[in-house]
Amino acid sequence: MTHELTAWLTKQIDDAETRTRELLYWAQQTILTLKEPRLLGKEIPGWYHWPAVERACTERLAELAAMRQILADHAADVHRCDGGDFATGDDCPIKQQMAAPHAAQPGYRTEWGPQ
Repeated sequence: MTHELTAWLTKQIDDAETRTRELLYWAQQTILTLKEPRLLGKEIPGWYHWPAVERACTERLAELAAMRQILADHAADVHRCDGGDFATGDDCPIKQQMAAPHAAQPGYRTEWGPQ
């Protein structure tokens, strides 16, 4: 097998990181805006949710960094998933499990599903 699963997973992680960083930016901008003196004492629905959004984005970025590290640790020439021969490219069970939640995304192949 080839390394197409690794490339596809890397793209999924890249896309998720882009979306998360964008949401984090807007959460931080909203938090700063809500601290402006001209808004003090005004009713702003949902203002209290933005710190939780910021925290969730920060946690998601850490998860994505961990996923990148798992991909690096499971490169075909680095590890042995089955305890025997080196797993080659797309047959790494860890990478297959990482791909499963993204099965609805374009480019996913059914043979990448967990075995």
